[in-house]
Amino acid sequence: MEAAARTAAGTDPWLTDWAARASDVWTRAAQASLDVTAAFGARSLDDGDWTVETVTSGLIDASERLTPLVGEGIELWLEVVQRAMRERPRGH
Repeated sequence: MEAAARTAAGTDPWLTDWAARASDVWTRAAQASLDVTAAFGARSLDDGDWTVETVTSGLIDASERLTPLVGEGIELWLEVVQRAMRERPRGH
């Protein structure tokens, strides 16, 4: 990393921004996972309606909530890999 890209505190602004974005994605993913788990758990505790239709509906809902978050996580991972590849020393 170039010294000019660092803040006065010695941290890379890109890394600070990336960490904040990653934290946000993980927080939203954790909440979505809890929501999905709670919905299935509530159905189990209430001796709910477990039909092909209700289970399929629950799985579709879970997929719609989690898939975008997985995509964001992959984008963050690729961003880190690309940055590391750009910043690695020449000749390695």
